[in-house]
Amino acid sequence: MVAVGALAPRVVEVGDGAGGPAPSGVLAGLGAAGREVLERLWDSLPVVWVPEGGRLVGQSLPLAALAAWFEALPAADRWALCRGAGVRPDWPASRLLAALGGRLCAERALAELGEPCPQVGRGADGAPIWPAGWRGSITHSRKRVAAVVGPVAQWQALGLDSEALLDPPAAAEVLAMCGCAAERARLAEPADRAWFGLRATLLFCAKEAWFKAFGDVAPEGFEALRVEGLPGTADRAPPADPEGLAGWCAVRFPGAPSARLREACAARWRVAGGELHLLLAAARRGR
Repeated sequence: MVAVGALAPRVVEVGDGAGGPAPSGVLAGLGAAGREVLERLWDSLPVVWVPEGGRLVGQSLPLAALAAWFEALPAADRWALCRGAGVRPDWPASRLLAALGGRLCAERALAELGEPCPQVGRGADGAPIWPAGWRGSITHSRKRVAAVVGPVAQWQALGLDSEALLDPPAAAEVLAMCGCAAERARLAEPADRAWFGLRATLLFCAKEAWFKAFGDVAPEGFEALRVEGLPGTADRAPPADPEGLAGWCAVRFPGAPSARLREACAARWRVAGGELHLLLAAARRGR
């Protein structure tokens, strides 16, 4: 069992950068009035951490506010945004806003990191195509869209995920889908049943973030990954309200083809707004 707290003993929390970047990327065709309203919508990312000296910027938008803003725009502006983000205006609203909002968050983070052309492309499978020299991760949940971006020179991989906290029936389904035999047995222990929903949510979040971070070498199924450091013990009762609860966990891929990928990858998580938000970050060696 890995000592999760020792994986990242020196961290600093970082918030959103100040000041709005010049219009570019998705926003290039948007009118000034629409940009001014958007500037008031940016929200803090629930969880961002970096080893001291690292560079990582996170951005977030509440989906409800994003939807209201988008619907209030002139039709020409909505069309320009969709074209810039590589999405179709006739997509279902939830899919359109998730894709558009994710690109807006990613491009704002790139601009704040100093990228002169902060444009994120869209692959045939919908995956983001980052500008040379940068890597990042995008996520969306029922309540928000968010992105984190950092320089390739500092980060081997980044994975961000947000999920609504699972109730026990949904948690059981998710555990059966993504847990290995040992994880299913451990989470089913009677002494830890009170933590079941939170632990199953965290298990899924951590593995989903790992897949986002290492998609090009990912195994075929979630059960190949191992999550260590899940909260909850027999002698500690969970809080009545998990809001604000935070901690560390680690994800391993024991069957990975390289020793580097078999190492534990640290992840920071936090519960905010009834959702669990997790950032997994693998720094380059020597950091």
